[in-house]
Order: sequence, then C-alpha cells, then structure tokens
Amino acid sequence: MADYYKKFESGSTTGDLIVEGNMKDIIPDVDLTDTAAVLAAGYVEFNYELKPAADSNYLKEWTAGSDTEVSSGVWKNNWSLTDRTMTEAERADAILRGMNEMRAERNKRLAVTDHYALEDTESMSSEMTTYRQALRDLPSSVSDPFDFTWPTPPAGTPIEWPQK
Repeated sequence: MADYYKKFESGSTTGDLIVEGNMKDIIPDVDLTDTAAVLAAGYVEFNYELKPAADSNYLKEWTAGSDTEVSSGVWKNNWSLTDRTMTEAERADAILRGMNEMRAERNKRLAVTDHYALEDTESMSSEMTTYRQALRDLPSSVSDPFDFTWPTPPAGTPIEWPQK
C-alpha cells in the first residue's frame, strides 16, 4: 500500500496528491494493496520525491517536472535543475556570492595544508607546492564559481574533500 495516490485520466496523472486515508474513503471497496485494482478504479500509487536540497549554485533552482510511470499503476514526480530567472544585477550578486564562498572554501583547504609549508618540517613536495598554488589561483582562474573542479590534493594527503 502506498502513502500517496493520484487520479489517473487519459494516460497521465492529474490533480493533487491524495493520502492513503482519503483513498479508503474515495474507493472503499478497492483493496489498496492491489495496484491493478487501484488503477482500474482510476487512480495510481504515487511515489512522491521531496524537492532536492538547495544547492549553493545561486544561478539555478529546482523546478517540478512532469510525473513519470515507474511501473504499471505506479508513478512518481521529477525535479529538474533549471536556470533561475533573474535580472543582471541579481545575476552579478549571485556570482559574487559564489566567488566569496569559493574563496572561503579555498582558504579552509589551504589552512589544512599549511603545516606542509612550515619551516620546521621537511621540505614540501613539488606536488604539494603545485596543489597549494592551484588553490591560491582560485578564484582568478575560474569564470563560473558554480562550474569548476577543485584541484586534487597530492596522493597520500590525509584529507578528503567533496569534489564538484
């Protein structure tokens, strides 16, 4: 038995979500565990997916897409990441916020590797020097703060960062 249902007409879902308790009132003589019987009554089970969590890409937003069939009598909703409608000033502000967040993250990544550059440690490897320079080059080496790849730390560096 599903938690949600939708009306099914002309080969597609229509209307709002219907909770299980209300379905029992709408079609009381139909066994809600029987997907085929629910479909014959003009309804489908509906697997509702929550809107994905907000992303730090201020130029995009999640929008509801069309419902799709998962299997006979079972449907689900879809989400698409689309360009946000905004003025040029809003776009410039969004890019500035993205660059500021990139700088803050870059500074954290540099701070984690600062001990490699201290005078009382062994010489820093050329790979670490290259990595740290690539971090320092951000954000000047990036035109879109929402579409770039972070530099990869040298092998054996005891840190793991989520990669964009």
